Amino acid sequence: MPGDGSPRAGGRINCGRAASDCQLACTCSSTCAVSVLYIITIIGWAIGETWAYYLLGSFIEVILLVAIARTAWKWPPPQIAPSLP
Repeated sequence: MPGDGSPRAGGRINCGRAASDCQLACTCSSTCAVSVLYIITIIGWAIGETWAYYLLGSFIEVILLVAIARTAWKWPPPQIAPSLP
């Protein structure tokens, strides 16, 4: 039942945290997962390549994706301001 405090209130799974924290965790996980998957495909396509500019571009792209995944993983949780009386 919606609003009854059950783990499955309103048809959505409740992670036990504030809605913004659950959404942030999902976004971070998605960003990291997509970055890692994309890194794997870039490395896979670069194997056996002989053109230097393609290898250099792939290397730079992998470095940027690692930076994105690391930033998403270490991003601090949002600070929720206390409600005023």
